[in-house]
Amino acid sequence: MSILSPPERTGSKAKLRTIRMSAFKARAVLQLIQGKPFDEAVEILTFCDRGAADEILKCLHSAASNAEHNEGLDSEELFVSQCFANEGPTLKRWRPRARGRATRIRKRTCHVTVVLSRYTPEELLDRSERASHRSTAAVADRRRRVAASQASAGIEEAAEDTTPDGELSDVGSQAEEVVPEETAAGDTAAEDAAVEATVTETTEAEMADEEDTPGAKDEMDTAGENMSDEPEAEAVVEAEEALQDSEAAAETATVAEADPATSSNSDQDNKQD
Repeated sequence: MSILSPPERTGSKAKLRTIRMSAFKARAVLQLIQGKPFDEAVEILTFCDRGAADEILKCLHSAASNAEHNEGLDSEELFVSQCFANEGPTLKRWRPRARGRATRIRKRTCHVTVVLSRYTPEELLDRSERASHRSTAAVADRRRRVAASQASAGIEEAAEDTTPDGELSDVGSQAEEVVPEETAAGDTAAEDAAVEATVTETTEAEMADEEDTPGAKDEMDTAGENMSDEPEAEAVVEAEEALQDSEAAAETATVAEADPATSSNSDQDNKQD
C-alpha cells in the first residue's frame, strides 16, 4: 500500500530517487528538519547519527543551490517548508530455507523530496529583530560578567595587599627599602656567631655527658681486669691437669704392687700380642 505524498508547496525543491533504504527510516530523519531554517537544518543533519541523514543532507544542499541559481534567493532567507519520503520500487530476492523451500527478501527503496521556501518580509523582519535582541542581550550579559569578574579580582588584590593592622603592605616595603645595607650585614654576622656558639655548647655538653656516665667507666675497668686475668686462668688449668695425671699414675702403681700375678699375666699377653 503506497502512501500519497502531500501537495507540494511553492519553492525550490530537490528530489532524490531510489535511495536504498525504507521510507520509514527516511521519514524519521525528515521529521527533525520539518519547518527549520536552512542553517539549522544543515546543522541537525550534520550531527545526526542515522544513516539516512547523509542522503537527506545532499538533497537539502541541492534544493538550496536550486534556489540560489534559479531564483536568486539567499540561503539565509530559506526554510524547510516541506519534506517527505515516498516508497520506491522493491527489489525482490530469495533465500533458501529448510525442506527445499525459499523465502522472499524485500529490499526497500524510497524517493525523498525537500522543498525550501522564502520567509515573508514580516517574518524576515521579526527574525532580524530577534537576532539583534539576542546579540544585544548576549553583549550585555558578557559585559556584566566581565565587570563582576574584574570587581572580584580587585577585591582579592586589595585583600592580599592589606596587612592585619589595616595598613597597606606598600608602606612596609618602603620601610624595608630605607634600611641601610650595613645593618643587614651586621645582622648576618650576629646570626653566624650565634650559630657557632650554639654548636660549641652542644659539643661540650655531649663530652661532659660521656665523662659523667658511670656505666661506661665500669665497663672499661671490667674489660681491663678480664684481659689481665686471662694468663693466670691458663696457668691454673695446666696445674690441675698435671695433678690429675700424677694421681692416675700413683693409682696404677698401687694396683700393680697389690696383685703381681695379674700384672705378670698382663705382661705375657702384651708380649704375645
